[in-house]
Amino acid sequence: IILLSAFSIGSFVLSKSSLNPEISAKGLISIALGFSIITFGLFILGTLGLLYQFIVIPFILLLIIPGWKENFLSIKEVLIKKFEPFKVHVLALAAYAFMILLVAITLCFDSKLYPVGFDSLSLYMNTAKLIEGYHGLTQGGDAYNWSIMMSLGMIMYKSSLISILISVVPGIL
Repeated sequence: IILLSAFSIGSFVLSKSSLNPEISAKGLISIALGFSIITFGLFILGTLGLLYQFIVIPFILLLIIPGWKENFLSIKEVLIKKFEPFKVHVLALAAYAFMILLVAITLCFDSKLYPVGFDSLSLYMNTAKLIEGYHGLTQGGDAYNWSIMMSLGMIMYKSSLISILISVVPGIL
């Protein structure tokens, strides 16, 4: 839901701007722009102390509405369109295999055997947990942008694993 809303609002804003990126980069730019917009909205809600599950989930879902046409076209292009046969180079297969290996290793390291708090991950997750606990921004500390995004896993799903996966998504993309 978070990635869909980021793509949706990002593609909507990108279509209204004067930027015209290449087709291959449009999806990634839309998601990055959408994450920025979501973070700004969550920062405003956090400033007001409104980071509750019953407010954040409708906020995220409402961001899907402006770009629904782009979402529908993307889903239609990926699922319904017939792909034409193409030749795959051996190096491309090796690159894909290496990428899948890296993503698998990353996802394996994200699901920890120990609960958060028994390793160095507790420092990384501390701000996200504090934001979820206070239902707003915490005092002091460093810049919060990514901690606010990570706190979505705690606020929406009550799961530190989802928070960690949210923090890994840009690396995978």
